[in-house]
Amino acid sequence: MANPLPLAIRERAAFIAAVAVILFLTLLTSVTSPADAARSLVTVYADGEERVVSTTVLTVGEALERSGIELGPHDLVEPGLDTFINDAAFRINVYRAKPITIVDGDVQATVMSPYDSPRLIAESVGIEVYPEDGFHFELIDDILFTGSLGQRLVIDRAMPVNISLYGETIEHRTHAETVGEVLEEAGVVLGVADETSIPLDSSISEGDTVAVIRTGKEVISENVKVQHPIEKIYDSNMFQGQVDIRTPGFDAIDLVTYEVELENGEEVSRKEISRVNKKPAVTEVQVVGTKVADPSSNIAIGQSLAAARGWTGEQWQCLYSLWQKESNWNHLAENPSSGAYGIPQSLPGTKMAARGADWRTNPTTQMQWGLDYIGARYGTPCGAWDHSVQVNWY
Repeated sequence: MANPLPLAIRERAAFIAAVAVILFLTLLTSVTSPADAARSLVTVYADGEERVVSTTVLTVGEALERSGIELGPHDLVEPGLDTFINDAAFRINVYRAKPITIVDGDVQATVMSPYDSPRLIAESVGIEVYPEDGFHFELIDDILFTGSLGQRLVIDRAMPVNISLYGETIEHRTHAETVGEVLEEAGVVLGVADETSIPLDSSISEGDTVAVIRTGKEVISENVKVQHPIEKIYDSNMFQGQVDIRTPGFDAIDLVTYEVELENGEEVSRKEISRVNKKPAVTEVQVVGTKVADPSSNIAIGQSLAAARGWTGEQWQCLYSLWQKESNWNHLAENPSSGAYGIPQSLPGTKMAARGADWRTNPTTQMQWGLDYIGARYGTPCGAWDHSVQVNWY
């Protein structure tokens, strides 16, 4: 049966349909997928070379797998495998473990270690070392005789001796050879009235005790704490305001000896005559974030969380104005006067732990708590905003 429509009408209809298909395909191909929007440029340093990959993976471990890099059981990766890739430009370092033969006196052991620092190599396998101990590397060129590979790390132990300073005994570790050298190394300055139990030019042996005695003067010794130093490492992968303690610090303890003047049995003055380090300080290593927080992503999350509670339109505008005023939508904002913290400016910030232990760094946790608070206290964001406009807080 012939088509009853005129030929011109049929041709026009076919043309319109073809144009519609072309427009649909153009729109489809122009849409950027979420994966493309989250693509990061990851630089991986491993095996003496750098590899740059463009990827949409979420963690360091996934990026290494995508790069075809296999890890040995003792290799070290910084940052850790579970670290999220949260920057468009991200760097990963892979440190390969190598055989190290540790020689500690009569004890010898071969280990696999990714570290270059002698102290870290020893400590990573549970060998206690002291600040005064020394180290040196030797190349192993007698593999058949020793049965080992790689380098030899020799620990040059400092000798433990005791110093009795006006009746107070401290342990000191040294490479010195004479009593006088030990006292000079420990910072002990002898006064004209001081005597030593062993002559200054005598050789010192492990376990010896050197006593310093002052006659004709009354002296006292006290333990004094000295603030430990702080070393800061700046990390562009962490946001400003974030501080992680990589190595805890401990204060030093000095043994300070005073010459005391007494009058009728009461102390009237004292003069410091000696200061010896009894316990060295341990430097605190802090990793400090330098990345500037971008509020746009926080605003998008906040709008989504508010909409899930039915707070759209005018209510969303009130919420936006409220938290813009409070924190500029910065989840690391902290009021220097009150200590109020985060996007909703919780006071104290620990209240937000009710929504998650990551309240200090997670904007979603902060906003979930903030919306709970607004709903319970004011009913709606506009109720909270009206109160803030009137009294400057909510």
